[in-house]
Amino acid sequence: MTRPVGVGLATILLSLGLFACSSDPELIIGTLEVTDLTAGSGPAAALDDSIRVYYVLTRTDDDRVCDSRIPSSGPPLPMRLRIAIPDSVGGQIEGFARGIVGAQEGGRRRILVPPNLGYGLDPPQQQTCIRENEFLEFTVDLVEVVKR
Repeated sequence: MTRPVGVGLATILLSLGLFACSSDPELIIGTLEVTDLTAGSGPAAALDDSIRVYYVLTRTDDDRVCDSRIPSSGPPLPMRLRIAIPDSVGGQIEGFARGIVGAQEGGRRRILVPPNLGYGLDPPQQQTCIRENEFLEFTVDLVEVVKR
């Protein structure tokens, strides 16, 4: 009885490590979605502006709140609006920063961040709620914009 040539070749390549399936996850690529829930009336935020925000960060698959800064938890979070550079301090994930750009002071905005503009395959270790390839939803109240 003869074995088909294709099966034998696949077995040889697999045993040599030349033919294997990768189990590494692939980064999900998506599009940033921005929706103004309440229009603001103050200045619009731009990269490098100083801003103060309240926000709620939820996972989109189960609406679990992963992080928040709301009025009952203290003053608005101050930050400089800039895109994070790997291993840098003081930047935001790209999707958050790009989603805030153009928002007006006093407004509320929903920002849906796909993994490629969020934490991707490397979520912060201290934040156990966020998983690899997680879509993130931010609801942000832009309290103040200080132009640079």
